[in-house]
Amino acid sequence: MHITIYSILPLTTSIVSISLGLLVLLNNIKAEINRVFFLSSLAVFLWLFCYSICYSTDNEKLANILLWIGCSAVLFISVTYYHFTSVLCYKKKEKKFALSLYYVVLLYLPFSFFTKYFHTGLYKYYFGYYSRVGPFYIYVIIIFMSIISRSLLQLFSTIKLKLLPANQLKQIKYIFLAYFISFFASIDFLPKYHVNIYPFGAVFFLFWSIIISYAILKHQLLDVNIVIRKGLIYSLLIATLTIAYLTLIITIEKLFQNFLGYQSFIISLVYATIIAVFFIPIKNKIQHIIDKAFYKGSTEEIAQENLFLRKEIADKERLKAIATLASGLAHEIKNPLTAVKTFTEYLPSKKNDPQFLDKFARIVNNEVGRIDNLVNQLLDFAKPAPLNLKDTVVEYLIEDTIAFLNNDFIKHNISIVKQYNPNEQHLLKIDQNQFKQALLNLFLNAIEAMSDDGGELIIGIAVKTTASDILCISIQDTGPGIAHEDIKHIFDPFFSKKDTGTGLGLAITQGIIQEHGGKISVETQIGVGTKFKVELPLYSRS
Repeated sequence: MHITIYSILPLTTSIVSISLGLLVLLNNIKAEINRVFFLSSLAVFLWLFCYSICYSTDNEKLANILLWIGCSAVLFISVTYYHFTSVLCYKKKEKKFALSLYYVVLLYLPFSFFTKYFHTGLYKYYFGYYSRVGPFYIYVIIIFMSIISRSLLQLFSTIKLKLLPANQLKQIKYIFLAYFISFFASIDFLPKYHVNIYPFGAVFFLFWSIIISYAILKHQLLDVNIVIRKGLIYSLLIATLTIAYLTLIITIEKLFQNFLGYQSFIISLVYATIIAVFFIPIKNKIQHIIDKAFYKGSTEEIAQENLFLRKEIADKERLKAIATLASGLAHEIKNPLTAVKTFTEYLPSKKNDPQFLDKFARIVNNEVGRIDNLVNQLLDFAKPAPLNLKDTVVEYLIEDTIAFLNNDFIKHNISIVKQYNPNEQHLLKIDQNQFKQALLNLFLNAIEAMSDDGGELIIGIAVKTTASDILCISIQDTGPGIAHEDIKHIFDPFFSKKDTGTGLGLAITQGIIQEHGGKISVETQIGVGTKFKVELPLYSRS
């Protein structure tokens, strides 16, 4: 036995059906309605699963037994439907009648198995074995149709008369839609009377499963309350829809192939494409309904709305950044301008005073230099130069930066503790100048933190192995630490608690690290010190 293309549709639907039934049953096994729904799903499973095997087997005896089980399951489907709707709509009399129907079906089983009145043998179609029915089977079809029709009528009358609360009526509407669609699976009776068409009734039951699943997930049908991410629900529904769509295309194409007798792969591809194009509007309409139900819009509408939202957020952030920069710039420039203005006011009366002129020239030069430095830092922050990436051994760059600041370390009585192996060289693809600027900013920050009493600057290098190797550079001082309320602001431009400095150093550093595809974080403890940790993608190591 091997699975054929004709078995895929009923096999897939049978698995979906029993999975749905188990989900409902296990949610509340004590509830009668959940148990009845499981029986209904089990009957659908037995019918479709048995037939799917018959489409794949060459064993006539096995097919004969499986087809009898499948035929019997079909009658059970109608009874379980009726039982389910009776319990759902609180119809006690109808429920009693439904229970009596189970006995009728049980009496039918031996008659159908041991006599030729209902099940007489097999047909061998192009898609596989199928039931050949006897003269009394027409009564089975009549009973089946009558019970299903009665079930739909119960649902419809309950909805029309509004006999139940609004939420329950909404659930019943979904049940009615699902059962009404599944009714069209009755087309599978035709091959039993030697009508040589593929029994595609499983398609309608696949949609039955989708609708029931949606009602469970969206409206807690049968009191199944599943807390799950909307994104996952959406993905599962779309995946099921896609499987159903592809299965339908493949199945119909095979029907064409057997009917027309062609064997060419090219012709098969052309027909499959035509069928796919024909069914695209239906698939898109169903997906549009799912999109509307879950996200109040289609995929295109959501994407367009997200684009506008992102643009709006970006504009607000840009305005916020401009306001912050303007406020900080005005504050930083105000002090040097005040000094220049003060000396300029005294200049006419003291233009002949050499001591004043000397002091004036020195202060104005210093303050103008201060403004120039501020503007340059601001430009670095607002519009960094493009990266010039080169292979760089990070140990060499750190050593070079330490040597550059050696006098400052000595002056402030700061000792360097290296927690890395100089012999192990880690290679990064970075802009050497910009990354050195980031290191300088972090080192200078540590020097300023320990400038009063000295201390230790502890530098570590480690590799964190994840999906890709990450190089971690830690720079830790033994200064006073950073106040808890200030932590969230330290990377903000112009944020500084020092008397001198612009507050742009860490903001520029963060920008450089992020430009290199890395990230920077901080850990601090009052009275112990502060550690900055830089993480970057590791290019290679030796």
